[in-house]
Amino acid sequence: MKNNTVTIAGETFALAFTMDALDMIERAIPEFNMNSVSDHARRPGHMVDILYAMAQQGELLEGREISRDRAWFGSHIPAAPRKIAQLQVAVFNCMTEALKMEQEVEKPAVRDLVLEEIKKNGEKAASPTEPSSTMD
Repeated sequence: MKNNTVTIAGETFALAFTMDALDMIERAIPEFNMNSVSDHARRPGHMVDILYAMAQQGELLEGREISRDRAWFGSHIPAAPRKIAQLQVAVFNCMTEALKMEQEVEKPAVRDLVLEEIKKNGEKAASPTEPSSTMD
């Protein structure tokens, strides 16, 4: 997983968009919808909910427990447009990475039908012939 992090009040938190993060987000924001995630990220309270859920999961995956609660996040994120935009980008990057992983499923190996046929014919030629039946 790519290292997605945010820094809030001088503290750096790893971010991860996992099933548990999605569950936490849906519990905090009942109307949450992946199709309108950008709308949710524009609402200050929703943005803090999303960041907190992702930070909790990111820290867990790094082997750490998150040291702050959701209220701390909300009170330590300045309402400065530049910081808000920076955090929105971090959220979108984290979600994008998680959704890309879904597409990275291994493709089945390409079968070489000609090679399989040659091998099959070679096995038949190498196997002993069965005795023919004779009629007495």
